[in-house]
Amino acid sequence: MKTRKNISLGLKITAVVLLVALLAVGSVSYFAFQESKATFRKSAIESLHAFSALKVEKINLFADEIERGLSIGTRLNAAKRRILFDETDEQNITPDFAERPDAPFAPENNDADLLPDTPVSAEENQPQFGKQGNQNALPDIDPLTFFLTPEAELDSAIVILRKVYDLHNVYLLNEDQQVKYIADKRASIQEENKKFKAPVVEPNFLEASRESVHFSKVFLQDNVPYLLAAAPVIDRQERIGYLVFEIEFERIDRLVNDRIGLGNSGEVLLVQLQGANAVYVLNKRPLLQQKDPIKSMNLAQMGTLDALDIPLAVRKALAGEKAELEETDDLGKEVLVVTDYLPQLNWGVIVKIDTAEAYAPAFGLLKRFLLSAAITLLVALLIGLIFSQFFVQSLGILRDAIASLAKGRLPASIEVDSKDEVGEMAAYLNRLVMNLRSMANFASRIGKQDFDVDFKPASEDDVLATALLSMRDSIVSSAREEDEKRWIVEGVKEVGDILRARNDLKEMGEELLAYVVQRVGAVQGAFYVMNESEKEEGVSYLEMYASYAYNKKKYLEARFKVARKYAEGLVGQAAIERDMIRRTEIPEDYLTITSGLLGEQRPRSLLIMPLITNETEVMGCLELASLQPFEEDGREVKFVQEISGIIARTIFNIKTAEKEAKLLAETTQLNIELQARQKELEKIAKDLQEKSRELQKTVEQLELEKQAVQNEQRKTQILLENASEVIIIYDETIHIRYISPSVSRILGYSVEEMVGINDVVYVEDEWKESYRRMFEELKQYPDEQITIQMEYRKKNGEAIWVEATGTNLLQDPVIKGIVVNMRDITERKRAEREERMRSQMQALSENSPDLIMRLNPEGVIYYINPTIENYTGKSKEEYLQKVLNNELLPEEVVRQMYRVLEGVSARREKITLEIEFPSVLGNRVMQLNAIPEFGEDNELESILVVLHDITVMKEYQFEIETANKKVTDSINYAKRIQDAIMPDTEILRSYFADSFVIFKPRDVVSGDFPWIVRKDDFVYVAAADCTGHGVPGALVSLIGYFLMNNIIDTRSDILPNDFLDLLDKEMTHTLRQDREDSVTRDGMDVALARIDLKNKKILYAGAHRPLYYLYPSDEKVQEIKGDKMPIGGGQFHDREKFSLHELEIKEGLSIYLFSDGMPDQFGGPQNRKFSSKRIRDIILEHRQEAMDKIALALDTDFMEWMGDKKQTDDILFIGIRF
Repeated sequence: MKTRKNISLGLKITAVVLLVALLAVGSVSYFAFQESKATFRKSAIESLHAFSALKVEKINLFADEIERGLSIGTRLNAAKRRILFDETDEQNITPDFAERPDAPFAPENNDADLLPDTPVSAEENQPQFGKQGNQNALPDIDPLTFFLTPEAELDSAIVILRKVYDLHNVYLLNEDQQVKYIADKRASIQEENKKFKAPVVEPNFLEASRESVHFSKVFLQDNVPYLLAAAPVIDRQERIGYLVFEIEFERIDRLVNDRIGLGNSGEVLLVQLQGANAVYVLNKRPLLQQKDPIKSMNLAQMGTLDALDIPLAVRKALAGEKAELEETDDLGKEVLVVTDYLPQLNWGVIVKIDTAEAYAPAFGLLKRFLLSAAITLLVALLIGLIFSQFFVQSLGILRDAIASLAKGRLPASIEVDSKDEVGEMAAYLNRLVMNLRSMANFASRIGKQDFDVDFKPASEDDVLATALLSMRDSIVSSAREEDEKRWIVEGVKEVGDILRARNDLKEMGEELLAYVVQRVGAVQGAFYVMNESEKEEGVSYLEMYASYAYNKKKYLEARFKVARKYAEGLVGQAAIERDMIRRTEIPEDYLTITSGLLGEQRPRSLLIMPLITNETEVMGCLELASLQPFEEDGREVKFVQEISGIIARTIFNIKTAEKEAKLLAETTQLNIELQARQKELEKIAKDLQEKSRELQKTVEQLELEKQAVQNEQRKTQILLENASEVIIIYDETIHIRYISPSVSRILGYSVEEMVGINDVVYVEDEWKESYRRMFEELKQYPDEQITIQMEYRKKNGEAIWVEATGTNLLQDPVIKGIVVNMRDITERKRAEREERMRSQMQALSENSPDLIMRLNPEGVIYYINPTIENYTGKSKEEYLQKVLNNELLPEEVVRQMYRVLEGVSARREKITLEIEFPSVLGNRVMQLNAIPEFGEDNELESILVVLHDITVMKEYQFEIETANKKVTDSINYAKRIQDAIMPDTEILRSYFADSFVIFKPRDVVSGDFPWIVRKDDFVYVAAADCTGHGVPGALVSLIGYFLMNNIIDTRSDILPNDFLDLLDKEMTHTLRQDREDSVTRDGMDVALARIDLKNKKILYAGAHRPLYYLYPSDEKVQEIKGDKMPIGGGQFHDREKFSLHELEIKEGLSIYLFSDGMPDQFGGPQNRKFSSKRIRDIILEHRQEAMDKIALALDTDFMEWMGDKKQTDDILFIGIRF
């Protein structure tokens, strides 16, 4: 207290002035900061919501595309056939035996002893066609041979689906979840005809796909994240299997990885709940800050999601809530977060941004406030020191005012009569209060977002007022920018909704144009689509698909020609320059705007925006005209620029879908036509063969039936001679009162067993009701006699047919019962059935297109069907009961027939052969079947001869054999070319004496090839394995071989890793895999070593292939693994360079380079792979032997392992010892 009294009044006044200024500036600054912070937070949340909605829409569009692809795939008939029938490429074709000089029964062979020891039948043969080596390219199928490859239809359709929907693999499964088809076997862990291996994270994936499309949880395979989508395959309203798409998660990565508009700290996370773990599916910086692409948080202690100690945003996203919140993330940073949910995929979406970035403008304003406050305090301090002495006398007058200011209240005006310094100070204080009140009011209005409030500084040096004005301008500018961004984002969203709602370009264009014209304030607009000219090469036309406010027909049908260096009109110029055109000087002849209010006016501003996709291809143009000028940096121009790419991609997608539908329709039509031809050809062949078999069966059945009829006739005769019937008398309760003793012989029951029972128990179930009804009708109509037929079971369990005739003699005083006469009619029933069968067989023979005749061993014709008239012009009556001679049939046919009759008589068995048959229809080729018919004493009675016309089948067979020979000759010629240019063991041994090359093509030509070149002191040795094998693999091998020669010719000292990088670039360019529309995925795996003979070093680089080496001191074979990326294939656009490895050459060092053909060969007792381990063991076992011995050991073990199984791939193995 004493110290405070000792302070001078001037200092106290100065302190009071400073305190008043501090309170005023502090309160204004705090209030303005809080209001601006709330404004920026709201703007950031709205931006995050818009960004989240955009990403959700993109992912939903991706899911819809996959569902559309599944819908198309499940309707493919080829897929259904593959599931139901497991079709292969094999068919049955019968060669022309009669045209072979060594054929049995050929016309040239006259001796009867040439008859075959066993029956001769048509041989089955079909050329084999391999699968296309490039499974991503649509095969070029020759219509002549397409019917031989039924899998081509399925392959071509799957190739189109994989290209259009960017699928990693496609599987077809049957109802038992067995894999029946794999589009790319090399890129799959699945195996055909084995149960489908579901992801570990979702073992019941297929069960969830039984009724509709289902997306699996994300899973890792070879450290790469994948996603499965499956749909049931329905045939005739029944599920027969599943179609499964395997999708690389990289596609979704590309969808959400674009963070433009999200700031520097913005981040998008997709979360998915897998079992008891929350898995962060996609995040370049996982919450756990580890390196794997998929991270999980331990949820083992989770009772419910809310009970888990994980970020609140994650829990809300997984719970499917749309929320906005502010929290601390896993890095300890304060962030603004919005959440969303993808129910189709069961994913949560999290979009966040650091609060430091979101509130950065507000904190910038706060800094300016603090700076202004400091300056204000300094000014107040100076004023207090200068004038404090003048305030002492008038302290009472000023005390109340200062006390009010000290309490944060702005006092009323101070009235001081004095005109001295104190009066002036009072006036200044009044002005200060007034200014502070004005500033507080101004800050309050700004906090309420009233940015148009009028406020002027007290003077040019009014720092605080100037700071407030600067704060308002900054807030207004930020609000305007945020409003513009929000306006553009909302417009883009509306445009996206319009584009997704329409699949027709004209309908989409009309609705889109109307919205855009109204959105940007234009008065007219036109929407053009770029279409290639069908008549002029290299020329396209921009055609108007939609217009807005055009009133003249000529403008409604506008089109502009666009060539490589020339284009019509401003629209064409914008398209050819691929840049926006904004004009304020409108040509005189430009169209005018007609309005009831405005009359006719010419637009003042014109905006033409090309619609470009992939930064290269112009898909169309958008033309807008306005009565107001389009500002260069205006939001209208930015909005049109923003949507131009989206519209272009939509046009591209719609056109692609139209092309896809057209291509699929054309492919389907072609398949239908080819299948129709195939079915027609197959039907002819099958009908001929089936009829031949039917006739053979008919003849055999006739023989059997003849024997059966003869036996039945004997049985019937015996039964007639010993015929008897069972006589039964029933009482009124239908119980047997009497039965004749013949029941024992006919039914097997004794009289004692039958008397006193109701024998309906022995009647078969289906006849019991008829039997009871007979008794009821006999009682109702006693004067009538009723007869029924039914099946009756004998004592031995045999069911026989009986005929029961009932008579009502209940009124007869002697009988007093119902009498039933029952006789066995089983044989009669059987005879009736056989008679019907004989009639049917006779009709079949009479109407058969085959020539059928029955002769005795001496050549007398007993029977011949009417078909003979078609071949000879003579009726069948001219042949009956006549001996076979040259007047009836051609001489050569008669000679062949007698030889056949002699053969059948001698061998007593069927003979089949082919003969030539001159006829009125020309020379025909017949398949002759001679079947012996024996009598009761097993003596040959007659011979049934069936001649089946196979001329058409022979013609088709000849065409197939000719086409097959041409293909085989072409492949053999390609082999000679490949053998001529590829190096062999002799070339390798010219550089390294102790070396070998094992080269075993799977087919005639190979997709594997060795490459050996010497440049100065360097010897380059490579083992290359191209995509596929056979002809497709050989084509790729030639491309690779010449590309490698070209590289070494231009750069003789190139390092192996640089060599592979350059080879990958050249291969990608040569196969045009650097284009987005490329459908090829061909490439090759390479093991490349550069041997430096001078410096005794080996430099090595590998693409998917390792290098094995063994020093004399090593106890096991060492391995240098190649990089896990191929040459070409178009799969790795931003990959790293190949690695380089170095070895020192020492005496006794051996190295080995090889393709995957040998280790991947299946064989052995358990049908497993030969394996790389087995190769290393063989090398180690024979390490002391020469290299050719090691090659022999490898080859011997390999052949024994393969056994009788087919070689699965080309084999190349190179070994060198120094």
